[in-house]
Amino acid sequence: MSDVLETITQAGVVPIVEVSFPQQVQGVLSALRDGGLAVAEIVLRTPAALDAIALAVQLVPDVLVGAGTVRSEVEAVHAIEAGAQFVASPVTDANVVARCQNEGIDVFPGIFSPTEIHAAIRLGVDVVKYFPAEIGGGLEFIRAVAAPMPEARIIPTGGVTLENLEAYLRLRQVVACGTSAICARELVESDDFAEIALRARTARAAVCRARPELAS
Repeated sequence: MSDVLETITQAGVVPIVEVSFPQQVQGVLSALRDGGLAVAEIVLRTPAALDAIALAVQLVPDVLVGAGTVRSEVEAVHAIEAGAQFVASPVTDANVVARCQNEGIDVFPGIFSPTEIHAAIRLGVDVVKYFPAEIGGGLEFIRAVAAPMPEARIIPTGGVTLENLEAYLRLRQVVACGTSAICARELVESDDFAEIALRARTARAAVCRARPELAS
């Protein structure tokens, strides 16, 4: 297991962050860290994302920062050049996977079916991103694929909330959960760092209930 994957596993939660301005990232990531979650996935959904990743690596170095919504090799290259320490995608793109593997960067490609899990594993991927999880069957989907694909290791994302987080984390196939509930867009835009920290603490408490061995 890589150091990056170990950090994500220990955190149990990967907060998904969308920013309008790069400068927003320092307060948001500091709030996550103060709430007990030293990891974040900054999604490439805005023009500010790459600059935000670069700024985060510089200003909040004790938080593991990855790039999300990476759908092409070009985006993967730009994210890695900005300093992303892992790459996540809503899809499985062989070129993205190969580029990340060549660069020594952990990559979590998106899957939505057993066939896609199988295809990702054949590309040499250790962990897949199950997206959108709740729409695709959620907990029952993960339980169903566990028997024929015991090697599958999953980060469910999409519809994971503070309320159902603990249930997902109780499944052995789940490495961690991705969620936008902690850094909701309205909280980021209003600089409500206190609420972000509170939600991070709530999420971390759910992790510790589901996995007492991670409590510290």
